Amino acid sequence: FFFFQAEDGIRDLRMSRGLGDVYKRQTTGLWRAMETEAVLAESAVFGTVLSLILAFIIMISSTLNIIISIYAILTVIGIVVTFIGTIVLIGWELGVIESICITILVGLSVDFVLHLANAYNESAHDASRFERMSMAILEIGISIFSAAVTTLGAAAVLLGTTVIFFYRFGIFVFVTILLSFVFSFGMFVALTLLAGPVGEQGSIKALVKRCTGKNK
Repeated sequence: FFFFQAEDGIRDLRMSRGLGDVYKRQTTGLWRAMETEAVLAESAVFGTVLSLILAFIIMISSTLNIIISIYAILTVIGIVVTFIGTIVLIGWELGVIESICITILVGLSVDFVLHLANAYNESAHDASRFERMSMAILEIGISIFSAAVTTLGAAAVLLGTTVIFFYRFGIFVFVTILLSFVFSFGMFVALTLLAGPVGEQGSIKALVKRCTGKNK
């Protein structure tokens, strides 16, 4: 695409100066690199959007609560945006490694928040938001914390390698897990305590029962 744009520009310039018979040829290999970068960027964006859509569907299927699912997917989006901003801040440029990392970012970010969402959703429905979230953290919080610590430890080992792929993948895992933990216990908990569902609010089961008249 970029190559043909440049070809058209050179042809127009040649014709405007009366050099229509002059032979010209481009020999640089940068066109292939530009095309590769464009494909990588397009693939990263497409993979991220598709992963977010699939993650939201899985969240709804798992929690059966639209409000909890919205809060969870907003948390994952926050993790994705923050991670991309972080790698730009530390000077990474889009390449094969970065494209792979961005593509699998959503799948690695959804774990903690989904466990917390399910724990909240399965707590006593007649309790307050604070009580339900307290029960969820007491039930699943230690497991999430342990998983975060062990994964961060495994990623830290990769930071000592000299192979660029392993080193950058270690940074990717470390930053993603750290952000996932912070956003799950920060953003998601805050949203839930502020306006989380109480009783049957947002419940798909309750909606189906009311629509079918089986709630009596």
